Amino acid sequence: MKTRPVSLRLNVVRTDNFDRHRRGRIVLRDGAGAACAYGGKQLGQHWIRVPRLGTFELSPDFADVHAYVSPSASQALVLDGYYGTALPLFTQATLGYEVLHASAVLVNGGAVAFCGFTGVGKSTIASALSARGFELWADDAIALASVAPESPASVFLPFMLNERSVSVAEGRDQVPLLAVCVLERVASTSGLTAGVISRPSPSVASAMLLEHAYRFSPQALDRRRKMVQAYINVTAEIPVLLVRFVPSPLGLPELLGRIESTVARLTSEPRV
Repeated sequence: MKTRPVSLRLNVVRTDNFDRHRRGRIVLRDGAGAACAYGGKQLGQHWIRVPRLGTFELSPDFADVHAYVSPSASQALVLDGYYGTALPLFTQATLGYEVLHASAVLVNGGAVAFCGFTGVGKSTIASALSARGFELWADDAIALASVAPESPASVFLPFMLNERSVSVAEGRDQVPLLAVCVLERVASTSGLTAGVISRPSPSVASAMLLEHAYRFSPQALDRRRKMVQAYINVTAEIPVLLVRFVPSPLGLPELLGRIESTVARLTSEPRV
């Protein structure tokens, strides 16, 4: 059985020598394209460095993460760096899962994910749906697995909510993955009001998901091939929707309603 991300133990060490492993490849960029995390592998050990915060090192047995962080970093900042950066990348690199930049809620016992670039509104939409009664399942990173050739699933990743660590979702650590919504903001001059929801072809959908995938670097060729095939499998089995919308608080309720009705209709249809 694969190691679950939630089972990794985080050990925090506060030290002035927190900026370890200065050299490394860029493994994560922000919405503007600037590097926000570096990583590498040394003597069989994977590491992630978050500038001005510290370095996270995964033990060779994949059981512990040692965080060497700035003495001035708050606990909330350390956990945010771990849950939002280090844990998703370690999960993708070593634990055998794929990870999307996405937030998610539970609908009828399964996960519906909202992915996109930083600032597009993933957390906003997921939180708004949570306020409507849907349980929040993921924030900014969702781990994907396949328990059978035709059943994509989501494995729980801990996350921060209102500066509080959420490390369990009512005792569940894996649920079916029902759908993925790729969010895209458009200008107010586009003529859209409440947004347009479409279902791209599987090949286009696969490329869209890969664009929002966490990927550790360096990564072996066979691991990259496995990642690509995993997203091809996802798009072949569940609905992947493109949601184009004008960001507006006034239009949010109608957009949420359209998302709810579209997801409900598609996830109730029999697979062919």
